[in-house]
Amino acid sequence: MLQDRHSEEIGLQRVAEQNRLLFQKLHGVEKEKEKMILTQFTQDRTISDLETTVSEQKEEVNSLKRLQKSVEQTRGHLQRQLRTKEADCNRMSVQIQTLEKQLAEAVMDNKRLQRQMSTVRDQSDKDKGYLKKATRLLKQKASYTEDTVEHLNSELVNKEKELTDASTQLDVYRTRLEQIGQEKSSAFAECSKLKQEMEDLQNKIHLYEDNSTETSRMSAMLEEKTLECQNKCQENEKLMSIQEELTSKLTEDETNVNHLQTKLTQAEEIIEEYKGRMDISRSEANNTLSLLEEQQKQNSRIQREGEDELDKVKKRLHQRLLELEPLPEMLKTTELKVQDFEQQLHLSERKNTENIKLIAELTSKLEHVNEMLEEAKQMNHEYVEENRSLRNKVDTLERKFLEVTEQNRELMTTISKREETIRLNNERLSQQKILDLECQVNQVKTEVNRVKREKDENNRRCNSRLHDLKDRLEQSQSTNRSLQNYVQFLKTSYRNVYGDMTESFLRPTLP
Repeated sequence: MLQDRHSEEIGLQRVAEQNRLLFQKLHGVEKEKEKMILTQFTQDRTISDLETTVSEQKEEVNSLKRLQKSVEQTRGHLQRQLRTKEADCNRMSVQIQTLEKQLAEAVMDNKRLQRQMSTVRDQSDKDKGYLKKATRLLKQKASYTEDTVEHLNSELVNKEKELTDASTQLDVYRTRLEQIGQEKSSAFAECSKLKQEMEDLQNKIHLYEDNSTETSRMSAMLEEKTLECQNKCQENEKLMSIQEELTSKLTEDETNVNHLQTKLTQAEEIIEEYKGRMDISRSEANNTLSLLEEQQKQNSRIQREGEDELDKVKKRLHQRLLELEPLPEMLKTTELKVQDFEQQLHLSERKNTENIKLIAELTSKLEHVNEMLEEAKQMNHEYVEENRSLRNKVDTLERKFLEVTEQNRELMTTISKREETIRLNNERLSQQKILDLECQVNQVKTEVNRVKREKDENNRRCNSRLHDLKDRLEQSQSTNRSLQNYVQFLKTSYRNVYGDMTESFLRPTLP
């Protein structure tokens, strides 16, 4: 019995030892289970993290795909923009060529106009020279005519004085002739009376020949009467000679008056000739003024055409500058230059209006030339000064016109240079952008490939780790299941073998 009891105790000790070992193993298994649960939790967390990273990577891949699509779209858009820009550049180059052609045509027109201006200027200089010569000749002729007119006027005054004197002398001579005629008639009457008396005396002499005293007395009376008759005849002869002298003087005076009248008619003809020459010179001046007005009209037309061309160029430049927005400073400078050119054009127009006013004044002065013959010298001096001022103004206008053309040429050269630089910069920028975009696309492609490789590696690693974890979970689950089965078996076996004692023993030992 003791041996059985001892063997039972030994068996119980063994069972207790086995039980203790089993409990230790079970406790270790539970610890391992907890560890495995913790590792499973950490693995689940890592799996969730990996899933989040995989989803993030998928989102990144999708974003990269979207970015690649957007890059391709931007590339296509940039290529379209490049094509449009190339088309615009080609169009602008064609426009630049057309503008250059127009500039060349404008330069040719400008040269042609300059040649026309030079010819017109030469013609105007020649006309001015002719006018100066004509005015000088007219001055000389006017001075000569004035001198001749003054001389003729003085001669006329002298002749008129002589005529008045001669007329007074003629009146005196006429009165004296009338008196002499009356005296002559009275003398003739007295002669006739004396003849009758002589006849009577002769009769009386014949009657009274005897009476000597009577005859001597009568002869003395006859001698006295004959002496008186001789004296009267001498006086008549003197009066006849005086009358002949007066008639000769009258004829001379009449010839002098006729000569003076012929001189006056000649002077009037000369004055009329000078007036005709003045009219011719005035018509020539009017022709030159009409030519100047036509030239001014041509200049105004050229200015209007230049303004239209400038407006067209301004519009084209404005469109091109709107197309090329990153150049506001150049636009401002060009607008300022255009404003300066417009101001210069306004100044030139003002000066042209001033020249037109001066030409109108000159025309009015030329119209009043006939009325201002006495003031011809002063007017000529004024005309010379005005011509000098006009020449100076024309020279200043020509200089300003040359300066404006030079500035236009410089502006067009600067604009062409700037457009060339802009085109080169745009081409360089577009090429740089294309290269940058290609580099970015290559980088994105390499990044996408790298991400794909990393994704594949991560997927492979995750799959391998998942397989490992699944295997380990299955192993742990199988071991847990086997341990649980073993524990359940032990529990049932201990419950069956030891009953309540084992259950009381197991309760405090179990956690």
